[in-house]
This record gives sequence, structure tokens and C-alpha cells, in this order.
Amino acid sequence: MKIINVATSKKITLRASARINVRGGVAATVFWQPVAASSLTVMLGKRSRIYLSCVVQPQVRVSANLVIHLNQPGAEAVVVGAFHGTRADRHQVRVVLHHNVRNTKSDILLRGVYEGNSSGTMAGLIVIEPDAHRTVAHYSGHALLFDHASALSVPTLEIQTDDVRASHSATIRTVSGEELFYLSSRGITPGTARRMIAGSFLTAHIGSRS
Repeated sequence: MKIINVATSKKITLRASARINVRGGVAATVFWQPVAASSLTVMLGKRSRIYLSCVVQPQVRVSANLVIHLNQPGAEAVVVGAFHGTRADRHQVRVVLHHNVRNTKSDILLRGVYEGNSSGTMAGLIVIEPDAHRTVAHYSGHALLFDHASALSVPTLEIQTDDVRASHSATIRTVSGEELFYLSSRGITPGTARRMIAGSFLTAHIGSRS
């Protein structure tokens, strides 16, 4: 596994599995496009910050595992995921945030669009350890379905202390024929209408927490 030590603020692009160590006081921006079975581990130092975008494109099968450890006070992690499956794609994405000390923050925002016979599972686990007082953490996982596609959004909170703010939200919605008919009545072709709906849904949260 590739090991990346981040000592100054920088942008990183990855496709393969890796471990990233972010030094205290440093901000890292990571674009991760996992392929096949991939894993990424991130270790955050004191007052360090990571903004991580995870993107999965259509016509691939992916099993991705992301684990972030917030090991020092002031560490902050933002994870934004956008997943698009078509045909018979299978996506499994798991994000785990370990809040190991006090005064840390995390935000997980995942969105998936699935068409045809594709399926996706988005799982988010937030672990708040006994010494992690004054933690702020949130998971948001939403999926939009076309045709015969299916999806799961599974949030889990493990809170082992008091004086924290932790929450989660998850929705799965199927695009109705009425929505597509409305757009077609405006002169928009069916293919364009689907792309418009999917694109708007996937990008609704991009940049909102950067």
C-alpha cells in the first residue's frame, strides 16, 4: 500500500489503495476514484483538515473502504461522495470515522444515482470514543433510483461518551414517470431529462462544505 505523508497543504489525486498521514495544522484536499477493491486510510494530526471527494463512475464494479482517524484535538474531516451506477453495476462504499480525542469534527455527505439493474450500498459508521468529548459528527446518505435499480444507505453511530453532537439522515427515492413526463412536455428528450435529474442530484452538495 502506498504511504503519503502530507507536511504542507496540498491536493492529492488517487485511484489505488493508500494511507495518508496529515501533519498537524495542515489542510489536504483529496480526490479519490476507487477501482475494483480499494481501501484508503487517513490519519489526522492536531488541527489538521481533510476534504475528500470520492467519485465512482458508471460501468464499474467497486468495493471501496475509507477509514479516517481523528487522532488529535481540532482535527476535521469532510467526505463528499458521488456514485453513478448503470446497467448491472455493483457499488459498495463504506466510510468509517474514528473520533479518538476531544474537539474533533466530521461530515459525511454521500449521494448515489442508480439506473438499469444496478445497485449501490452506502454505509457510514461514526465511532466516538470515550475520551472524544465535544465531538461534532454527521452522516448524510441519499440515493436516487431509475428503472429497476436498488440501493441501501446504512448509517451507524457508536457513541461512547456524553457532550457530543452526532446525527444522521438517509433517503432513497425513485424517479417517477410524472417527473420525466413534465420535462418531456417542455421539449426535453427522455435521455436529456434523465441526465439533468441525475446530474442535479449528484452535484447538489458539491462544494457546500469545502
